[in-house]
Amino acid sequence: MIQDTISEIDSLKINFLKQIDSLKIQNQLDKLKYEIDTQNSIATEVNNFYDSAWLKLLIVITVLGIVLPILVQYFQRKNYKELAENLKNSFDNKLENLKENNESRINKIVEEYKTNLKELEAKNDIAMFEIDANTYYLQGRSLMLERSFIPAVFSYIKAIILLKKCNRIDRIIPNLNNLKRALNNVDSEKINVLDRVLASKLDKDFESLIDEIDNEISLDSTILVKTSELRTIYLNKKTMPNTV
Repeated sequence: MIQDTISEIDSLKINFLKQIDSLKIQNQLDKLKYEIDTQNSIATEVNNFYDSAWLKLLIVITVLGIVLPILVQYFQRKNYKELAENLKNSFDNKLENLKENNESRINKIVEEYKTNLKELEAKNDIAMFEIDANTYYLQGRSLMLERSFIPAVFSYIKAIILLKKCNRIDRIIPNLNNLKRALNNVDSEKINVLDRVLASKLDKDFESLIDEIDNEISLDSTILVKTSELRTIYLNKKTMPNTV
């Protein structure tokens, strides 16, 4: 009985050990399977990662191959346009500055020419006034020799007016002296004739012309003394009774 019991116990023990061994084997198999599955999963994920990365790389390369040249061309065109615009603006500015400078220089030259021309014209006018004054002075002397005293008075007055215009005041006194001699030789009854001759040629009578000669002459000038003497002679002749 005991022997049977021991045998059963041994049998149970053996079955138990077998079951334990079976469990250990199963556990090792499960563990191995898990490890294999894990490795396969990792390998799959790695493979998927590389596939995805490669695909992305191909996409990037493709995009760069298409888009990058377009972008480069766009920026090149943009830079070229900006460069061309800057060059154009720079050229336009330089051209405008050059134009302004040339216009300024031309205007300056023209103004200088006009100024010089005016100065030359003024000098020429003065020279012509003096030449005409000399002509009338010589004409007066010639008329005095011919005893044509009324035309001589006109010639000397005209010479004096022209000498004032060319500012040759220094030459007026000799002409006033000659004018005095000519006026003294004009007959009193011909003073009105003298005024008519002067009015027809100079638009003024003798006294008005003497006033014109006095105009703008310094108060201490000898000219005023001479013109005062002439005015006295003229008025005396004009108020003298007509004996004709």
